Amino acid sequence: MYHRARKGLTLVLRSGCQQLTIDAKQNKQPILVSQSSRLQKRINEYSVLFKNELTIGMLMKESRSRDRNKQVRSCQFMRHEFLIRLSKVISNMQNLPYIILTNADIKRVLDLYMYAFSDMLHQPEIKTLGDVDKFNETLSGLLDDLQDIIWLLAKGIHESQPHFNGEEFPIIVKKIMDQIVINRLCNRILARHHLSMHVQREGYISVVHTELSLKSMIKRNAAFAANVCQNVYMDTLPEVLIDGHADTKVAFIPNIIDYVLRENPQK
Repeated sequence: MYHRARKGLTLVLRSGCQQLTIDAKQNKQPILVSQSSRLQKRINEYSVLFKNELTIGMLMKESRSRDRNKQVRSCQFMRHEFLIRLSKVISNMQNLPYIILTNADIKRVLDLYMYAFSDMLHQPEIKTLGDVDKFNETLSGLLDDLQDIIWLLAKGIHESQPHFNGEEFPIIVKKIMDQIVINRLCNRILARHHLSMHVQREGYISVVHTELSLKSMIKRNAAFAANVCQNVYMDTLPEVLIDGHADTKVAFIPNIIDYVLRENPQK
């Protein structure tokens, strides 16, 4: 059910004694959910399906054609794929310890994913180029809605730490959080790929940089790390040495390189 609030629309989902309240933006249309159990049932159905494993080569082979049938099929694929991917994130979050789920920021993230799944689930059937444009607008909006979840998750996890009496988080918590972060990265790349398939950018095929300099990526991330060390930890970053085929250029996605270098620099 939903009710009209002072600012925008509020979607209220009730499951047992738990109530999830989702404030929608003013430009969003209300999504009618008669029973939260029906929504959870659909989440459960999609969460057991296998998501497609896409490679760089597969992304680069995507056509830039404005052919109607190809665009319609691409949107149909994206809708189905995102329902699977969003449902898996929701299921993972629902497996977190209850004490963590009571945190306001963690609940907010779960609310946002629930809203995104419901929004995608209730998209009309895609048959025309007009439907394609509407779907792409919805997908772009979901990217904006989920943009800040990493900050919210980090804040929520930090605030939940005292509940574990100074001990480390259970392995399951770390595993779930890692999965959420990686899934978010992959989902955003997939969405950006779909939305930019017909955008011409020099040196790019969709989100894939066709001549990506690994040396420049390492230098850029080293500068980022040095700035963090100096301004946050008041320390100096050790010298970064680049050895081997330093001038190698590859076809790859810059966001993935950024993630690997910043999250696992020792590897």
